[in-house]
Amino acid sequence: MLEEKDVIDLVQVGIVVLDKELSVKSWNRWMSIHTNIKKDEAHEKKLDELFSFTPSQLKGIKRKVKTAITMQNPTFIVASTDSFLLPIELPLSSQTSYTYMQQDVTIMPCEKGHVMLLIYDQTALMESQKREKKRAEDLAAINEQANKTIEKLKATEKLLVQQRDLIFYQANHDQLTGLTNRHLFQDRLNMAIKESKRNNWPTSLLFIDLDDFKQINDRHGHEVGDEVLIKISNSLKETIREKDTVVRFGGDEFIILLSNTDEKGAMVVANNILKKVDAIEFSKEDIKMTPSIGIASYPKDASSAKELVTLADRALYQAKFKGKNQASIYEKY
Repeated sequence: MLEEKDVIDLVQVGIVVLDKELSVKSWNRWMSIHTNIKKDEAHEKKLDELFSFTPSQLKGIKRKVKTAITMQNPTFIVASTDSFLLPIELPLSSQTSYTYMQQDVTIMPCEKGHVMLLIYDQTALMESQKREKKRAEDLAAINEQANKTIEKLKATEKLLVQQRDLIFYQANHDQLTGLTNRHLFQDRLNMAIKESKRNNWPTSLLFIDLDDFKQINDRHGHEVGDEVLIKISNSLKETIREKDTVVRFGGDEFIILLSNTDEKGAMVVANNILKKVDAIEFSKEDIKMTPSIGIASYPKDASSAKELVTLADRALYQAKFKGKNQASIYEKY
């Protein structure tokens, strides 16, 4: 029977297990072949001892690893947007215009504060996309047999588009709740501020934190905690208009972006949320969740998107200070 260490050496993807300090705990044969770094040379070494990173690259890797461990959800690096996670040099004999292997990478949380990197070589795919435009022009002049080839390429292209759309969705939505994540939220917030300026209308933000949520995980486990997050996410989606955005901002933090809404309208939404959350029933009868909500508006309170988030967060802590399970409009002291 194959042992685990033998299995990871048979798969045709790179497998690296890291702890939270980025020290290598496992390094499969695929990695040794493509990096010329042997297992025993990599073991217990930190990634920045094995590869040359810029400070921003290393900071980004640490952030993604920390996010995977903290959220207990996988994070993704996509070759079409990020090029690569690890700077693995391609051999000079490879017929490609890239210096480094183009990679799709999944960072999966493991037990005891470790993550597993699954590294897929997408260099050929990225090179293929570069040639796609020229190939389409050439195909216009060929015979019937070439037309059959075109149909095959269309089917392949359709599959690539589906994969791209899936990757885009995963990169911009929270894996547990399906809500917009922080990355897509930033784009929507910037767009909402621009619309506010152009149309001279207010934009409001609700910053929501679940009171004492950590006790749920501590008492009942993460599975029940996930149930709570999902049910509350669904409740938040039912509270807003189609044009508004619900964001999972952090572990038990949510943001609601309300366009063309002043603080009074935002307070109406906040009060509806308090009522809806109070009515939610969970699998554990002893669970009763309450949210604290901070409200800030542009341009009344904030002059920029970043400041709007900051002030809504401050208003949230004003609500916490007042006793939790309530909404508080930002007050300048």
